[in-house]
Amino acid sequence: MQLCAERSSISYFLLILAIALLADNRQVEAEETRTLPTIETGAHFFAGPTETSLTGARAYPLIFRAEAIRGKFRPSVAAEFFYSAGTASVGASSTSYTLYGGSFTPAYNIFMFREGYFQPFFGVGGILGWNYLKLTTPPASVEAYTQGYSYGYELSSGVDIRFARAESSALRLRASMTYLVSRIAGQSAFALGGFRFVAGFVY
Repeated sequence: MQLCAERSSISYFLLILAIALLADNRQVEAEETRTLPTIETGAHFFAGPTETSLTGARAYPLIFRAEAIRGKFRPSVAAEFFYSAGTASVGASSTSYTLYGGSFTPAYNIFMFREGYFQPFFGVGGILGWNYLKLTTPPASVEAYTQGYSYGYELSSGVDIRFARAESSALRLRASMTYLVSRIAGQSAFALGGFRFVAGFVY
């Protein structure tokens, strides 16, 4: 009788332990796969061939990003909208322009450290988007209003400055180089890439 009671107590203890471990594992998994929303803005400096790009001009992006927490390797996806206006050379003519764009950027960031106030990282991502360009005085062979898809990639590096040592809200500073071409301004590969510097907030 006493032996049966002891076995019952041991079985009950093991059952409680198994439930506790399972709950703890699920909590860890949930923590590892949760996503952090991020918002970024800054300046993009166009660079490329003189007559087939907006080299020397600037754009102003607004980026909404969701980034998964999975240790040092963190996939992310971003939706970006940007605006640019100024003067550019298109073909042999100089004309004022207005450019609107939007893109979808799946990326992968590699963090050097998992915890700490300063967390540097490197990232790589693909870009797929759509752009609309308005030229005030276009060359004879180019339409004043053109639009087309764009594609390319982005290489970036930056740092998260966290407000606590573990996972928490952070200020993000990031610099990147982009290669991006679009079918606009009468070109099959009009260059929209360049260099950018952005600052954002990780919630």
